[in-house]
Amino acid sequence: MHPRMQELFAYLNVRRTALREAVDAVPEAQRNERPAAGRWSVAEVLEHLALVEARFKSMIGDRLAEAKAAGLAAETETSAIAGTYEPTPMLDRSEKHQAPDVVVPKAAEWQTAWTKLEAVRRTFLDVYCAGDGFALGAVEMHHPRLGTMNLYQWGLWLGAHEARHTEQVREIAATSDPASTSTSSSGRP
Repeated sequence: MHPRMQELFAYLNVRRTALREAVDAVPEAQRNERPAAGRWSVAEVLEHLALVEARFKSMIGDRLAEAKAAGLAAETETSAIAGTYEPTPMLDRSEKHQAPDVVVPKAAEWQTAWTKLEAVRRTFLDVYCAGDGFALGAVEMHHPRLGTMNLYQWGLWLGAHEARHTEQVREIAATSDPASTSTSSSGRP
């Protein structure tokens, strides 16, 4: 695997591990409950993340297929991709963002949402594996708020988006009832 792809996959793995730790910090009995009116539950956060990842997996997959069909060159760049996308605005939770209707959760149960999120991640990574060895920095797509980003930056954006919602889950954990106990024997779905 190309070093830039290894870097992206490692970054996404770190973000996913942090999300799982945040989810596990919320008592299982409270993961399907909204912490307050107008706020999403852990289950809704997970469902939203799965919807976003599935949506962008399809868009990135289509764009990559177009680029490959047009003769996308091999990757010759080996520099780190981390500095090519600035995640700070995405991580700033002081400003609420309204999710487009297509990625608004429909209140799935948290374990179902987690399972779906993990399945979508596998297919998301498969799209990037199909681009391994190609110059993904030369393939661009437009984001309505963020502007034009290359495919490496889209992967970094996805990790930052997940980190933003990891913070949201941590906020839920901080306000959860510590008297609630988990009903899961394994602690994982």
